[in-house]
Amino acid sequence: MARRTKAEAERTRLRILRTSLDVFLNKGYERTTFEDVAARIGLSKGAVYWHFKNKPALLMALVEHVWSKHEATMAEVGRPGSLEELRDEFVERAERWMRRAEGRKLLKLMTQMDWSSRQARPVAMMMATHDKGLLVGMERALGELQEKGKVRKGVDVKLAAAVLTTMWLGLVRAKVNHGKMVDLPRAIGFGFEMAIAAMTPENGFATSDGRLPASDDGCRKSKAGSRKGKKS
Repeated sequence: MARRTKAEAERTRLRILRTSLDVFLNKGYERTTFEDVAARIGLSKGAVYWHFKNKPALLMALVEHVWSKHEATMAEVGRPGSLEELRDEFVERAERWMRRAEGRKLLKLMTQMDWSSRQARPVAMMMATHDKGLLVGMERALGELQEKGKVRKGVDVKLAAAVLTTMWLGLVRAKVNHGKMVDLPRAIGFGFEMAIAAMTPENGFATSDGRLPASDDGCRKSKAGSRKGKKS
């Protein structure tokens, strides 16, 4: 048998990665074996082992392969000049993920994974690092906007960043699992619009200590006084 060239070996490796994504989705990561992957593309089990020492290594390589095609999506949060620009950035991030079939499939696989498994731990840590990076970037962006007067001084940017990041991640994963039921750009835009209404200087509620602002407190006291008057 002629020795394979480096290019041929790389083509085989990519075939294994693409095939494994489909097999993992259809059969489940835990139940999939190297025999399953090999049989799908007409290779021997040994050929799969030649490229990947075990299933966790295959999964890690698969995630890295897909993420490498989404560099703009995986990049750090930018430095927007307004809350509206921050909203637009996260709408575009989500749309970029949805444009590639491999990206959609990988996200769906991630929602199906049993993250308590030891085998999945390295990828779980990788995913957690990515999510934390988004959170840190969101917090930084909101903090800088607050310094510029684009976000009210009373807003707890850590809390706001946690809410917006969790919303974004949840909506993206919901889109992957439920498809047409979720209008992703509209849903993300709506979530950000609610946050913008709460955080801009001319609007706002939910101060950093969780209390309503004075105007709303006054309304509450006024209503309470009115109720007491009626009782007497």
